[in-house]
Amino acid sequence: MKITRRNFLKSMGAIGGATALGGILPPPSFAQTKEPIRLGFIQPLTGPFGTEASDQVAAATLAVEEFQCQRRSSGAEGRTAGPG
Repeated sequence: MKITRRNFLKSMGAIGGATALGGILPPPSFAQTKEPIRLGFIQPLTGPFGTEASDQVAAATLAVEEFQCQRRSSGAEGRTAGPG
């Protein structure tokens, strides 16, 4: 097939249109379970760093509570978060 200016522009228009539609269309959604999101981190709860670790555990608990409040106030249904 001979490449002419017309054929080249038609193919570039088709590729550009497909690319534009690909950016506009929403991505496919996948089924999610209703199990809670499990959060965890390693902290030495005893020993010389135990006092600092208790503050970090309290901060993580506060962050989870804030997440739960924001999720409820926004009306979003679905998964919850908690320590794993």
